Amino acid sequence: MIKSAIFTIGTEITDGQITDRNSQWMSERLTHYGAEVVLHASLPDDPKQIVDFLNTNCPPFDIVIVSGGLGPTSDDITRYAVTEHLGLALILDEASWLSIENKLKAKSVILREGHRMQAMIPKGSKALDNSVGIAPGIHITHNSQQYFLLPGPPAELQAIWNDSIELYFKSLNIQNNKKLMTWQCQGIAESELAHLTESFFRDYSFIIKTGYRINKPKVEVKIWYNEAPETKKVFQDYEKLIKKYNI
Repeated sequence: MIKSAIFTIGTEITDGQITDRNSQWMSERLTHYGAEVVLHASLPDDPKQIVDFLNTNCPPFDIVIVSGGLGPTSDDITRYAVTEHLGLALILDEASWLSIENKLKAKSVILREGHRMQAMIPKGSKALDNSVGIAPGIHITHNSQQYFLLPGPPAELQAIWNDSIELYFKSLNIQNNKKLMTWQCQGIAESELAHLTESFFRDYSFIIKTGYRINKPKVEVKIWYNEAPETKKVFQDYEKLIKKYNI
């Protein structure tokens, strides 16, 4: 199983000014392509804290996605923190700089040094074109790990994902046998439903784990499982057990 982590950068997230919508959006897509999302974390615009966190938490992951902090201002430090974490040098990507120049000139924006910073990428990495905004994304292959650095604005992140990253994940052709089955129940306490469910599935080895989510007045039962010859019959028997609660 390919293990992945998603980190969002921005003090505006950690102090509650805005809601992180990117992690949920990316997690859905990673899961769809068979990658297991193990960790979400949000970090403020503090370079030391970001580097320390990446040094501590990134080694186990095959894929690391970092969103935010790629803009032209002094608090946009993601590229510096990630390259320090990986021990890489930043270089100017001439194609990205030309693209940035053209986009800003078309908007009659004065070119500043901060704009040039947006064209700096780690040596050996690949710039990912941003068809909606200014800053390109970055794809870094480091040893056996893949790092994707993406802008924070959702429209820009999604554009880069759809134009570049989606193709990457499709090319991996990840084999993922884990599936999810859900039931919506009503008229039974979550604890009692959990007792019925876990007692029923206790001896079936194809069950990976169970979970529950309250959305009053309903309780959702979630079963992650590996496909097995007996799966269909077992789920039919479970539905008989919860028939009067299943809606």
